[in-house]
Amino acid sequence: DDHLIGFRRRLPCATRDLKTVEEALGLALPDDYLAFLQGSDGGEGFIGNDYLVLWRASEIQPFNRDYEVQANAPGLLGFGSNGGGEMFAFDLRVSPPTVVMTPFIGMALEDAFVVAGSFVELLQRAAGSNRLAPCPFANWARAVDGH
Repeated sequence: DDHLIGFRRRLPCATRDLKTVEEALGLALPDDYLAFLQGSDGGEGFIGNDYLVLWRASEIQPFNRDYEVQANAPGLLGFGSNGGGEMFAFDLRVSPPTVVMTPFIGMALEDAFVVAGSFVELLQRAAGSNRLAPCPFANWARAVDGH
């Protein structure tokens, strides 16, 4: 919570609404992300020097559909952005899912880079760094996929 001081939270998302989202997506969202949504259904603002727009639970499926995430970057599930041209997404091809950033325009798996090992780590890295940058193991997800 300390790293969310400059972040504008929304009202919590009801557990039943989260279950509806997971059913619509056909997957279970990461536990740390679910815990966040139960405390704040998305939000927006600076965390450290990074600006994050975290989508409401009800926006995840339509935004992924509208941005054609599965067609352009299969295995990723977008959940927010940096307020500019890049999307935050879970890389569901690995377990546990890592957090990657990828450009909205020209979205492709090969352009996605790992920024955190989990959702909580994303928030911690944003709070403790000058800017979110690729993790030291950024090429790990590509190695798993064989690229």
